[in-house]
This record gives sequence, structure tokens and C-alpha cells, in this order.
Amino acid sequence: MNNHRFHAPILTALAGILFGLLAVSCAPAPEPEPDPEPPKPPSPVAAHTAFHRLYVQARHWSADSLPLRLSSFDLKEVPGKAGRYAVWQATFVSPQKRKSVTYTYSVVKSGTSIRKGVRAGIPEAWSGRGQARPFIIQLFKIDSTKAYDKAAEKSAAFLKKNPDLPIHFLLESTPRYTHPVWRVIWGETRGSAKRTVFVDAATGLHLNTL
Repeated sequence: MNNHRFHAPILTALAGILFGLLAVSCAPAPEPEPDPEPPKPPSPVAAHTAFHRLYVQARHWSADSLPLRLSSFDLKEVPGKAGRYAVWQATFVSPQKRKSVTYTYSVVKSGTSIRKGVRAGIPEAWSGRGQARPFIIQLFKIDSTKAYDKAAEKSAAFLKKNPDLPIHFLLESTPRYTHPVWRVIWGETRGSAKRTVFVDAATGLHLNTL
């Protein structure tokens, strides 16, 4: 009688262990984790995307920073398309400091001079002279992609004859126009432009074609 009482707990424990082993052996095998997706290649960005990153840095430099100029730069590694570029460069001025700083934003590192992200140049003296004048960012409403669409709309015949010409973008405010203006430039360089279309950066209206 005593032996029966002594062995009962042991038998119960062994039964529990066997039941647990049986449950584990019957459980489905865990599914393998999926392989991590490879990183996506860098893509060119529109002007607004780059500009806001540049503006944040300019405001750290001087709280009264105002944009003076914004321009696109193409990279062979990440070709530009329809108003989107791998590199954008903006010059900001501080009326209080009477200085300017040029900032560069890139989606990828290229060589020794182009770094990924935002890079600040060296502050330089700014006299306020020249055709380009500072403008408030609230007037910069039209992104480079929309400026491209308007310029392409006004250049359909030209593009049929010159489908592979490089395109450059330059945003400035000058006394010639009330608002800051996009220049959409077709040509190997800005100085050797084959065609330039001016688009109002506040309204999106076509202003002129050269």
C-alpha cells in the first residue's frame, strides 16, 4: 500500500514528461524567417524634398536665413528625370550677418566632393548686389516636377527634335519678375542653353521662352 503511494507521484511526473515530449514532436516546425530585402537603390528627388532639408540647416546657421538660389546637379550614378535630381544646391543669405552660405544635398556619395545628405559650405560676404535677390519660402510653391511639366508642355516640338539634351533647373528671384522663377534649361551647360523656359514658382504660370 505504501509502495503504491510512493510510486504514484513518480508515474504521474513521467506521464507528464512523455505527454510534453509527444506534444513537442507533433507541433509544426517553425517557418523559416524570410531573407531581408536588399536595400533600394538611391532615387533622385524633387526640389521641395531637398530644399526643406537644406533650409533646416540654413536656419541653424542663422535664424533670418532667406533663399537666394536653388539649382540642380546631375550624377551619372543617379540620373535625373522630369525635375528630379540626385543633387540640389541652395544658397542662403543672412541680411543681419551680411553673409551667404551654400548648402548641398545629395541622395548618394559620389567621389570626394559629394557626400550623402546635407553639406554646408563656408560662409562668405554678401553685399546684396547683383540680379538675384532673396525671397520668402512661402512664394516657393511650385515644385521642380510641376515646373518641368509646364516647360515640357511648352516645348513639345523642341523635345521631339532634341529628346536627349541634358536639363538643368535654376530657381531665382530677379527684378524682372514679381515672384521667384524657375528656369528650365535644355543644353549641355547653362551657358550654352538651346532652350530656356521660365515658370513662375509661385503660380506655375509660363512666363517666357528663350
